[in-house]
Amino acid sequence: MAWDDPYDFTTFTENDANTRYSTTASTLTITNLNRTDANHWITKQINLVGTNFRFALDLTISASTNGTNDGMYIGQVFGLANEQDDLAYFWSSKAGFWLVITRSGTSSQCGLALLETKTTNQSTSAVTLTKGTTYYLIVRRDGTTLYLGVYSTSALRDAGDGTDGDIGNKSLSNVTTISWTYIYGSSSRNTSTSITISGTVVNLKKYTTALPSLGAGSFTTYDFTTFTENDPNTRYSTTTSTLTITALNRTDVDTYIIKQIDQASGDFAFALDLTLSSAPSGTDGAYIGTVFGLANATDDYAYFINAVTGLWIMINRLGGATTKYGVVLTESKSGGDKVFGFLTAWNTNTTYYLMVRRYGSDLHLAVYSTAALRDAGKGDDGDLLNCSLGLVTTAALTYIYGSNSRSATTSMQISGTVVNLAKWIAAALAKPSSSIAPLAGLII
Repeated sequence: MAWDDPYDFTTFTENDANTRYSTTASTLTITNLNRTDANHWITKQINLVGTNFRFALDLTISASTNGTNDGMYIGQVFGLANEQDDLAYFWSSKAGFWLVITRSGTSSQCGLALLETKTTNQSTSAVTLTKGTTYYLIVRRDGTTLYLGVYSTSALRDAGDGTDGDIGNKSLSNVTTISWTYIYGSSSRNTSTSITISGTVVNLKKYTTALPSLGAGSFTTYDFTTFTENDPNTRYSTTTSTLTITALNRTDVDTYIIKQIDQASGDFAFALDLTLSSAPSGTDGAYIGTVFGLANATDDYAYFINAVTGLWIMINRLGGATTKYGVVLTESKSGGDKVFGFLTAWNTNTTYYLMVRRYGSDLHLAVYSTAALRDAGKGDDGDLLNCSLGLVTTAALTYIYGSNSRSATTSMQISGTVVNLAKWIAAALAKPSSSIAPLAGLII
């Protein structure tokens, strides 16, 4: 467990019509970012894994507009979200975590507040910062609490946990536990009243707690010909290693292929090779059907959504062309599903090697370019993509799904193959030999 190397700001994507941002590898320089600037942001897609996380950055605000000490938000110097836009887009609507610079009535000072946007935003009061001074920050989510720690030195910060800042500490309770797609170096507020900030964000980095290796063992492949099908429209055909999906329609009802297994309890890992040969055009992210699932009941996906516990890999419509498709990692449950949606479109007629791993209460999905990389992997080290859902069910699950239909309105189809669906089986411990000779006359 250690701090990663800082992100390279020159690899971030900018939307910056008024040229408020400039970058070197380690430094984002903000120049006169105005509260009124529209659609200004600088982001990087990171597909953040795990419920808990910790980020660090070095922040210096060199100038800001003063006025009354009203705490008016000027602009953001860190953020996590699942879309790219200014703060006005997220305000009282979309989920996001933000560090916001606020207006102070003192010319030498400004404020730094912690903000969660959602249907009803919540925020902290501001930590007072002195302009021209560098502060060393930690932003940390632990379960459903979001922390901000502000430190006077990098040594204190790097040894800290986000609750022990010597300058100041703030926290928000009952925050969302969803995963995040984008990290923000900055974004604009985009609202009335012209006030500005300038400064630098340096050495933005993440603390990594890696999954342990799977240990000794191997993936054992299921025989698809032993699965049970409910397939009124003949969407599925099988050989021992391959499930072929043909024109599975979002509107198909009671369509699924499952196998009752030794319960998937505790920590587990599954692998599969996924190739889609066709996918529908469009960009609305509509769910079509699954290509993996674990549950304690047998039905189409409509039965489970927002109601019954299950863990799924769902195919969705994405990309605006039939050469692309999207994938969603989801936990269905009563009270509202948890979803991590891939915003990067995948190519049809390309095989992706997937590992699904539950470790504790986190569900991980890693995507690899080869079977060899996947089979040697840990479930959080995919060379193509990694994501996770936090606080998922830890219940034992009885049925494994090769696929099921969404069973909803609007006709759209997918076709392709799921190959070599397998479960990780740990190697059995060798039985120790006995050095004690049997007693005379004892039958053994």
